[in-house]
Amino acid sequence: MNKHNNFKKHKKLIIASSITTALGIASPHAFAQNETETQNIENVERISVLGSNIRKIDTESAAPVQYIDRDSIELSSIGSISDLVLNIPANAGSVVNPVSGENIGSSNFNIRNLGAGSTLVLINGRRAGKSPLSDNLGNQFYDLNQLPLSMVKSVDIQTDGASAIYGSEAVAGVVNIVTRKGFEGLEVSARYEDASNQTETINFALGSNGERGSFGLYATAYNGSINYRDDFDFIVERSGGVLLSSSGSPDEYRTLDPQTGAFGSTKIIDPFCEEAGQVVQGNNCSYNFFDHTSPVPKNNRLSIFAEFDYDLGQLFGFEELKAFGEVSYAQNTTTRAFGPQINGNGEYGGRFLIPSSHPFNFFVDDADGLQYIDPTTATGAQFWQQNPNAAANLTTSGNFRPIGAAIAGRNGRGNDYVNNSDRHMLGIDAFRGNWSVSAWYQNYEHENRFIAEGDSIASGLQSGLMDGTLNPFGIAYALPDFISPKDGISTAAHDLDSYNDNIGYTTTNIRTSSQETLDFVMSNGEVFELDAGYVGVAFGYQKRQETFTFTPDRITSSGLGSVASSRSLSVNGETDVDSVFVEVAIPALENLDIQLALRYEDHGEEVGTTTDPKIAALYKITDDVLLRASYGSSFQAPTAIQTGGITSNTGVDFLTSNGRVTCNTENAQAGDFIADTSAKVLGKLNPQSADNINLGIVWQASTKSSVSVDYWQYDYEGLIVNAQSPQAVLDSDCNDGILNDPNITRASDGVPLFINTSLENANSAKTDGIDAKFNYGIDTEIGALDFNLTVSYVMSFEAVLSGVTVDVAGRRNANTDSFGTMPELSGNASGRWTKENHQATVTLRYTDSYLQDDGARNNSLLGQNIDSFTTVDLQYRYDASELTGIGSWIMVGANNLTDENPPRYGARPFFDEEAHSIRGRVLYAEIGLTF
Repeated sequence: MNKHNNFKKHKKLIIASSITTALGIASPHAFAQNETETQNIENVERISVLGSNIRKIDTESAAPVQYIDRDSIELSSIGSISDLVLNIPANAGSVVNPVSGENIGSSNFNIRNLGAGSTLVLINGRRAGKSPLSDNLGNQFYDLNQLPLSMVKSVDIQTDGASAIYGSEAVAGVVNIVTRKGFEGLEVSARYEDASNQTETINFALGSNGERGSFGLYATAYNGSINYRDDFDFIVERSGGVLLSSSGSPDEYRTLDPQTGAFGSTKIIDPFCEEAGQVVQGNNCSYNFFDHTSPVPKNNRLSIFAEFDYDLGQLFGFEELKAFGEVSYAQNTTTRAFGPQINGNGEYGGRFLIPSSHPFNFFVDDADGLQYIDPTTATGAQFWQQNPNAAANLTTSGNFRPIGAAIAGRNGRGNDYVNNSDRHMLGIDAFRGNWSVSAWYQNYEHENRFIAEGDSIASGLQSGLMDGTLNPFGIAYALPDFISPKDGISTAAHDLDSYNDNIGYTTTNIRTSSQETLDFVMSNGEVFELDAGYVGVAFGYQKRQETFTFTPDRITSSGLGSVASSRSLSVNGETDVDSVFVEVAIPALENLDIQLALRYEDHGEEVGTTTDPKIAALYKITDDVLLRASYGSSFQAPTAIQTGGITSNTGVDFLTSNGRVTCNTENAQAGDFIADTSAKVLGKLNPQSADNINLGIVWQASTKSSVSVDYWQYDYEGLIVNAQSPQAVLDSDCNDGILNDPNITRASDGVPLFINTSLENANSAKTDGIDAKFNYGIDTEIGALDFNLTVSYVMSFEAVLSGVTVDVAGRRNANTDSFGTMPELSGNASGRWTKENHQATVTLRYTDSYLQDDGARNNSLLGQNIDSFTTVDLQYRYDASELTGIGSWIMVGANNLTDENPPRYGARPFFDEEAHSIRGRVLYAEIGLTF
């Protein structure tokens, strides 16, 4: 902790220095235009090669790297930086637009489906940071939605393990986001999209270059509207427009003796169940929550990124000394529609007393059981005027859901997922002879706030029922202006002001993460000369500290809200890493280059140490044909979330009978609920590790035509997993026919509110496959034609999960927390025509079919294939610079031109959010100006 505090002590000074230096360089005097200097800046970028720390002029690398340059970004259907994920067939299992869970509004890379935390994201070759967001297993990732699209010059994707070069998390590969350093001028663009929802995006870029430095400022503002379930005809058709919960609002009622707490044996359904918008199902008034959530949430985000470099001259014995820095800030607010939650924290075995004195309790208990005396009839009104205390004391049949549809879905405020992050980096580059020294400090901080409406204070609920200000009955919806004949004053309508002031409360859970790194790299591309060329070397040190905290809502964690037991606990996790590394590049022959790398990392006593080597070779068969091969081991250390404990929530399924959860399948109905979950470390967590192999061939037929094929293999050991998934824990509780697992906190009717699981190093996985890429370009009389095909094929993917071998390839993988959707084949094909100021592009995207193994919610496709999915994108771009006299362009296009619906899923959520977009046809237009 002392080391961490020292880091914190100097952080403000370092940040202030970086900002001050950036602002100082931004003066007009510092930025007198100099084309030669601009070219020098670009040259520096070209000698920084992904997959190596050695600075060299030769940019050929043995690592398999895919490049998406600025032209490809501008001439594709990419509207935000998260859309880049769709252009990488090797990426699988990412939830680009999650519709549930804490990660709503975020986006991540997941190369090879080895987990979101197994792909390391860099910005200009340096760690981007780590968010407090994670997958189900606590593997943290960098949220792509924190960056502006306008900053991106290229995205370089290394698709083999690179831990020996970059350290932990670079197991499946590395994604390096290269900025537009050296950009000159001002650029502004505006984009509008019309699909199932509407979005507006404004991109801004400002750059200036001078004799001694450069400065760039980039920003993206994004606004997207919301979609509810009934906005999608295919969801309505697949679901019937009905999704039911046994906890109704209104509900069914039983008698309750407040002295003994005894419930009556019979129940009666609320007579206004259907008028209140709910569904009569047998003897139950079931709550229809179909339109109380939003598959496409509302999203507003602003992201800003600034960078600079400045030549300090010849200082401290160096021939050249440069300062550089980056500053970024992002604010992302996503709002998802939601509904009121049940409350099982009443005084009477979790239930609440609806007293006989309640002005809208019109139920009496006589020899025939509970009866409803209708107050809207003349006879009924007269009865209640004469007998205002004749009603029975009641409780709901199931858990109490107050208010219901009046504050849900379109009528509610919804839940906010607020992500704010900032990143600061300051460093120096120093050069003397062939030696270069780079050192930098980087700090990334990210706060995630989950702000939810719909929870209720138990004592407030009971008070509202006792004084009659809370009306739980269906008459509030059916006849809101009805005045109770019992007192002649009370109006049936919901008093939402009173509810919000005295009963409902806003749940606020806060997650934070930080990552601080101090890096030192010394490199020489020409240490000494062999017959075939110069030997290069790089070595260095990295200090990395990461923290994670989870602060649950005060009311909820104190047991005053919807559940008595404290199911949300504070979590604090911290990791402290020291690493050293060395890399050597050897020209063994004139046509054979060899790369050797070794990295040692110390993660402290709890995790231990790891040493990872890598060897790679590049062999030139001819000037046009290259062979590349690599072998190495990679590792992924436990995250701060995993060491502290994972808190999340997930949907679970169970059986109900007569309004209670049961283990008896006879005459039972399916039920489901979003339960809170917590996973704690079981014993000691070790780093996850993988051995990886890559073999490839590249044929560069011309400057515009090439073919590459790579075979890859990963052998993953020690995967950190839940010993059982929350659903498995829930299912096993019925093994003895009794609901008594202490790891499950249940409401009074047996609904699981909280499930505890355990983390351990248990699983292994082995996967291999082929990546292929084809580019062909030709100049013709009608213009330049360019064709591209990128394909990723998974040959095999076997995992050992809890001692059972599972085939992951070609499956949905819904029953494991370790892997996501894994189609065997995915790919993109595009063709582009360019002539003078005109460009047109057509892109075909294909995702293979895969087996549906999600047995939840009576899935109708269980054991069958989810269909393949093919979409066509079309775009036209016109360079209007000659027409307008200033740099300008106009672009129009359509993604998913034929408006294909995502394939059937067989159950809720009615499509696969990990594989298919839900927005349908996306029509867009963009206009841009450059000065």
